[in-house]
Amino acid sequence: MLKLASPELEKFIMATNTLQTPTPSLVYPTKVTTEQELYAKGFVDALNNLRNCDNSQQQVTVPAEPSTTTILSGVGMSGGSITYTNLDDSFPHVAIKDEPQTVPNSPPLSPIDMETQEKIKLERKRQRNRVAASKCRKRKLERISKLEDKVKDLKGENLELASVVKQLKEHVFSLKQQVIDHIRTGCNIPVYNSMQMFKNNDDSDIK
Repeated sequence: MLKLASPELEKFIMATNTLQTPTPSLVYPTKVTTEQELYAKGFVDALNNLRNCDNSQQQVTVPAEPSTTTILSGVGMSGGSITYTNLDDSFPHVAIKDEPQTVPNSPPLSPIDMETQEKIKLERKRQRNRVAASKCRKRKLERISKLEDKVKDLKGENLELASVVKQLKEHVFSLKQQVIDHIRTGCNIPVYNSMQMFKNNDDSDIK
């Protein structure tokens, strides 16, 4: 086990300006061994590395806190004394400085141009009127087309009826001519009888 000489170790640690030890209340051996020097050298190297890290970090603030060393003495297996050093308090607490985040301001909204807005409204109204007028013209043309088709059909029917009327007139004219020819040849045709004959013929044609 380790046997430490407190006065020499205290002088060595005070020379590094890193550790503070209270005055020991126990009597220790005065001879410093190689193991004790290696044991203390590890702590010194750790503190030097910590100093170098603190100097390289410019944006990190390190609060100055006194470093204390807790030395616990005990009796070893071989009868010597063992010293335990608590380095938790020797390491400074690193505090990261919080910097406020700046958010770029959005550009202010430009004022609405009332004249431009009125022009846009007027143009939209005109566009709606043009669309409505186009639909109205389309419906009107469709009605005119339907009426023209109907007139065309009626004209066709009128032509057919006119042809029938013409044929009937020709038939009547032929009958009159036959009656005149019979009278000229000396046939006595009573008007009443002839009318009755025409009527009977008409009835038979209808049946």
